Amino acid sequence: MPKSSLSAGVRVIVCGLLTIIALGCPPRDPEVREAPASIPAPPPPTTASVETPPATPPDTAPVPLALRFVSPNIGPATGGNDVTIDGRGFAAYPQVTFGGRHAWIRSVTPTEIRVTVPAPARQVAAGDTLVVDVTIANPPEGAEGSASQSLARSYSYVGAAPPPGLPPPATVAESPPADNTPPSDNTPPSADPPPTVADTVDIPPTEAAAAGTSSLVASFGFEMLTDSEDCPPPGTAVRFTDRSTGDVTEWWWDFGDGKTSKERHNDHCYSAPGMRSVSLTVSNDDESAGTSKIVTAGM
Repeated sequence: MPKSSLSAGVRVIVCGLLTIIALGCPPRDPEVREAPASIPAPPPPTTASVETPPATPPDTAPVPLALRFVSPNIGPATGGNDVTIDGRGFAAYPQVTFGGRHAWIRSVTPTEIRVTVPAPARQVAAGDTLVVDVTIANPPEGAEGSASQSLARSYSYVGAAPPPGLPPPATVAESPPADNTPPSDNTPPSADPPPTVADTVDIPPTEAAAAGTSSLVASFGFEMLTDSEDCPPPGTAVRFTDRSTGDVTEWWWDFGDGKTSKERHNDHCYSAPGMRSVSLTVSNDDESAGTSKIVTAGM
């Protein structure tokens, strides 16, 4: 091969290399990746529609009104003392009357009403007793759906006996007839003086028992517990024992210091010495009777 041809070939190769070096290599195309196709979410499961039965309304029938007993069922001739009426079906705003006189309501629950006894319709003399009906109107009389019930002869106003040593109250002699005619032999004898109530004698129970229509007779005894360790003031612990007769199913004690009990027999502790009027009311499903005594503890 002639030298001119070889030199020309070398020049071509050298020029090609120089051109490549001057221009550089073209960049490599980056790898293109396709985004994966999104997977469609599965359709929600189909459920058969179920009809919900209508809710049964709660039983809202009112509890029938019923009176069981009044405790204590005796009190002073002037009223003003608090008593509890036990029963069921009491509304929020009842009306309570004692012998037709409206009582002041202290508190009401569906089974218990606490009231302040009103003054009686007439004055009660010393040693006398006035027995009245207790009536509850629930709701007030005249309202739509009103209901009332009475507990016949269930509360007694008791006139206080004169203190010992005082003479009996003076009586006014009747004027003789205008013609001064002496009374005939058929004139009835004068009435006996009213009896007095001793502190430790049972005060008569509900007059239903006195009238012979009740088989219950309320009675209780008590004794001082001098060796009781539960009562710091000496002599203020008292044991009360029920002595009632008849078909008694429930007992209600009022110890005269704001404390009550439904137990048949009780050991009660007074916080301070003093005199209290303690009452016991016994009852069953048909009737009730009560009694009360003055108890002196720690004196």
